[in-house]
Amino acid sequence: MRPVWSDRKIPVATLTIVFLNVACFLIEAILKEEKASLMFGMYTHALSVGPGAYYRVITSSFMHYGILHLACNMLALLSFGMTMERGIGWWRFTVIYAAGMIGGALLINFAGGNGLHMGASDALWGLMCGLFFLVIRAHGNLESILRCLVLNIAITVGFRDSISWQGHVGGGIAGLIAAAILFSIRPRRRSRIRVADLRPADPLPPDDTEA
Repeated sequence: MRPVWSDRKIPVATLTIVFLNVACFLIEAILKEEKASLMFGMYTHALSVGPGAYYRVITSSFMHYGILHLACNMLALLSFGMTMERGIGWWRFTVIYAAGMIGGALLINFAGGNGLHMGASDALWGLMCGLFFLVIRAHGNLESILRCLVLNIAITVGFRDSISWQGHVGGGIAGLIAAAILFSIRPRRRSRIRVADLRPADPLPPDDTEA
């Protein structure tokens, strides 16, 4: 599958995700951060509690530790999410984003260590690694995406005591797998992808701080 890049498409999924994150932050502000993290954050073995805790797989990616945390993640999402969505379509973009979100939460569940995990960077890592796969598949220039990945890996390692590396790794692996599955399906109509139009975002900020 070779998607078409068009600047005329409105990135509905990206803008919707940003809106949902901002809305959740407002709810978090009403509840207070500590209470919100306890109610909606992800933690090790959360899923072993039973179906009553499964919602945390989703909610933990829409909650953030403060306005700066939210702003950095949303700027990262807007900076390359809109271009990526225009290239692969809103539903494939959403699937890859959701895969990163779920993959990050699952790895946190099994190896999250102590503390509560919140933030959208697991899903952002899913997009970033999914984009890496797409550039390889399209035989594009890997320089920009590799630089982005290397810098983000360095940040994750350097701040591993305050960043949810489990969310980053799990999200990245899940996003790459989702992209590989989606684009291994042969479409009815073939089109072209102009990888040169794509410019990966700057490094994701230190993220997903553990409480």
